[in-house]
Amino acid sequence: MRSYRWYGLGMNIRSAKEMGALVRSRRQQCNWTQSELAERADVSALWISQLERGKPTAQFGLVLRTLKELGMDVVVQEPGKDPQVKKGRSGSPAINLDDIVGGDR
Repeated sequence: MRSYRWYGLGMNIRSAKEMGALVRSRRQQCNWTQSELAERADVSALWISQLERGKPTAQFGLVLRTLKELGMDVVVQEPGKDPQVKKGRSGSPAINLDDIVGGDR
């Protein structure tokens, strides 16, 4: 299995297995057990185990919450394009969802 080192740099994740390997690697770097991460993210240790093994049906909201506890964000961009991320008040990327989904619908 591929092991990822987290250096605060962007990473392309193309599958649930790659996401799971990233979560496992970051959790281990934090010196947390699956149970410790589960408690922090308010999920079960079984759910963390399944996520780390690449469960393709993991709930996206729970994945985001888990990544937040690990100090990571998700940035989505078109392939081959340089990210042009605007920063919001908190320093996090600012996104206007109305622009994306057509707010006048």
